Amino acid sequence: MDYKTDKILLNQEVERISGAFIAEDSIIIPDVKPDVLSIIDASANLYVYKKEISNNKLKIDGGIHLNTIYTADDEKNSTRAIHNTLDFSRAIEPKEKNLDNAYFSCLLNVRNIESKIVNGRKISVKASIEYEIIIYSNREIEYISQIDDSDVQKIGKAIDISTLKNHGETVCSAKERMSLEDNLADILSYNISVRNKEQKVSYNKILSKAECVIDLIYMNEENQIRSYQEIIPMMGFIDMPGVSNEELSVINYEARNISIRPDSESNNNVSVDIDFNVDCNLYETRAINVIEDLYSPEEEITLYQEEVNLFQNRNRLESSCEICEKINVSDAKDSKIYITQISRNNISQKISGESISFEGSINVDFLFESNITNRLEQRTQSIEFAHNVKADDINSNTELHTDFEIYNIECVSVQNGEYELKVGLNLFINKNSKIKTNLINNVKIDKIEQNKRQNSLIIYFVKEGDTLWKIAKRFKTTIEEIIEVNGIENENKLEVGEQLFIPRHVSKCTC
Repeated sequence: MDYKTDKILLNQEVERISGAFIAEDSIIIPDVKPDVLSIIDASANLYVYKKEISNNKLKIDGGIHLNTIYTADDEKNSTRAIHNTLDFSRAIEPKEKNLDNAYFSCLLNVRNIESKIVNGRKISVKASIEYEIIIYSNREIEYISQIDDSDVQKIGKAIDISTLKNHGETVCSAKERMSLEDNLADILSYNISVRNKEQKVSYNKILSKAECVIDLIYMNEENQIRSYQEIIPMMGFIDMPGVSNEELSVINYEARNISIRPDSESNNNVSVDIDFNVDCNLYETRAINVIEDLYSPEEEITLYQEEVNLFQNRNRLESSCEICEKINVSDAKDSKIYITQISRNNISQKISGESISFEGSINVDFLFESNITNRLEQRTQSIEFAHNVKADDINSNTELHTDFEIYNIECVSVQNGEYELKVGLNLFINKNSKIKTNLINNVKIDKIEQNKRQNSLIIYFVKEGDTLWKIAKRFKTTIEEIIEVNGIENENKLEVGEQLFIPRHVSKCTC
């Protein structure tokens, strides 16, 4: 038997793992800082500097840049802050044991930070870190795509699939000297986000562009709290041989190094140095020929098949929504609110008809100066939201992977301690449809001995579930011969109990 083979790279989701772990340590107050009287707020920026698969375990090494704002134990009960790095290392054992040619993505989120005063010079910190891990396998398989043998009967189909074409990485850096409006006494907190991601194809490369947004809260030399935002453009090239504009590229940004500190040369400057690992998967749509079944009237053929998951209609949807909530902060002095951190909380997604529905909440941590205590106070506001995104070609077999991006946040004073909190949310939805099919990777052929051949004509009555293909294969004949002998006009329409004359060629088969 003469046949041709083809190869495809199977990029499949193998397993999803979610959970949480605790990162904890003690913080020693530097000698230049006063003692701690009480803790006002703790916020964090996550980074991951190493991910690997080793000994069938997923290993994640990273850290938390922790901002701790506290009331000082001094005459004025002044507001101060300390900044520390809380390192963590986590090994996670998945259920899947075959991790050859596998890789994983990891979404981390700081759910909660507990800070307790041990004594005036020491703070104990526990951070609860949630994780959602998706393990993918990259495995190239060879399968039989075409058989050039006129004696072999076969059925098959051509299907369009989306498959991984290439993978690449680069590093984008956000480096800037932020110039504040007044002299800096202390950095209280900062929040880092990546927004406005863009990508373009350029000469076998993908140009990746984005903005690193730094929201800084600081205290000036007059002990006044101020906020400042810096937008830093980033750009990097990812090598992608053969890339075209028609192909889908999925790009993720992950902080690898964070350094935000007062500039030693100027009292009103802050130095920023942040590195992001930029990871890109490139997908192409291609047509493949799948042989679903085959047999030969002249030979005994044994098929060796593998069931695989293939993906179709892989594309990317984008949607935006604005979440509004009225909050009451009646004791806010000078009507000023300072937002320190925004986090997602229990966002679920499900397919409903021709749309994708999202439900969950956004937690907003903010600071304000109280006109009751005359101190800086902290609160957390949870904002519920629901959002629907229209989508074509979705069903129960559609896989969804959604990235969320906060693109804007405002807190506007309305009247008498009432504020309107607005959060702008971008949703980037990567979707694809999963289909299962069998690919033939080998065949075994045995010749039928001449003394076992005979011609005959038998009568067969159609049973439930019968097709001409099944009947022809069972009796080692062809669909064409059954149609000709019985004068069948519509080969796709058989009636249960219908009588058929079957030209039978090989006595070895039983009915």
